[in-house]
Amino acid sequence: MQEIETILQRIEGNKSVIGTLVLDSKQKIIHSAFKGIDPAKYAERLPKLIERASSLVKDIDHTNELTFLRIRTDKIELMVSPSQDYTLIIIQNVVLIDS
Repeated sequence: MQEIETILQRIEGNKSVIGTLVLDSKQKIIHSAFKGIDPAKYAERLPKLIERASSLVKDIDHTNELTFLRIRTDKIELMVSPSQDYTLIIIQNVVLIDS
């Protein structure tokens, strides 16, 4: 568990990272570190999108599964790594990534 905390701290220490969120298999928040944003907004909406993306991958090739999802907007980039036990979500500021 200490190793996971160390990895999360390293990710959160990046200047472009706005927040990290870890959801359990029931989509409940088990870790959250955000700078000025309500993590519940992401925890509520993203699982539906992840489920649809996963379903799309399965529909295209039933032997394949979604392992990583990246969404970039004008302001932020969402990186999602879903698994059966948990989902890791990282939100970055696009302006700070590109500079």
